[in-house]
Amino acid sequence: RVGLWGHSVAWSEEVDLGADLLYLQMEDHYLRATTASGTGLILIRFRDALNELSDYEGMQVHRSWWVARNAVTRLNKQGRKIELLMKDGSIIPVSAAYRKEVEDQLLSA
Repeated sequence: RVGLWGHSVAWSEEVDLGADLLYLQMEDHYLRATTASGTGLILIRFRDALNELSDYEGMQVHRSWWVARNAVTRLNKQGRKIELLMKDGSIIPVSAAYRKEVEDQLLSA
């Protein structure tokens, strides 16, 4: 199948990737895209995917995670540790390298 940005997709279920994109996670040489409709693996480098998403309202929050801003329902802080609670109930880690940017974008919204 052809999917995101014309790259090969190995869907875990039938998914319309044009649906609401929630987040992306690197897995080995693949990128796991999660939408409101489901999830699928795409053969693309994370860096290339980030370039393709430059106009999309979202942010990198970890070396292997990208989230759509409108998919974040809550920011959880425990000491210096930050996690994002997503629309689908997933919890995504925020690394120290991205902490300030994430706080600036989400806490100022």
